Amino acid sequence: MNSELVVNFDYKNIQQVRMIIPVMVVLWFLVDSIQEPCLSFLPIIVIKFVIISCLVLLSLGSIYYFVLTRKNEPAAVLNNDGIWIIHHGFISWENISDICMHQALGAPLPIVAVNVRDPKAISAQSSFGGKCVLFWSKLFGYPHIFLANIDIENELVISFSKRYITSKNSV
Repeated sequence: MNSELVVNFDYKNIQQVRMIIPVMVVLWFLVDSIQEPCLSFLPIIVIKFVIISCLVLLSLGSIYYFVLTRKNEPAAVLNNDGIWIIHHGFISWENISDICMHQALGAPLPIVAVNVRDPKAISAQSSFGGKCVLFWSKLFGYPHIFLANIDIENELVISFSKRYITSKNSV
């Protein structure tokens, strides 16, 4: 029985984020070409603001993934004491309420969802990126922390975690 599981990112999958660049170019041309309201109930400034906001979010997400692929850190390391997750640090099994599969609306693949008992404590130890993930997760009702674009099967991570969560929570 392995006492440690290292979960790396699937870099080939993450590199496909480059395909977002044509979408950003099209959005930029939309901002530049809108002269009269295409939706009569919305002013042009509102439409341009929405499109520019989408551009900013797509750009920040692309930069985040570009930086992420340049690091040689694993996405997570699981052992008998707990789980270390990039941007969130170490979380003991006692602070994890559940690890399960989660299928986000419109997402092509399920992800590993980590629900913690005390999100404020995790937020305090998280990096800025981790704090943003926790904020958006709370805002949209998603699991607290998630592992996506990993190089091993989601079921392997969940089954490895479940034996520690059940043993630590039953004590």
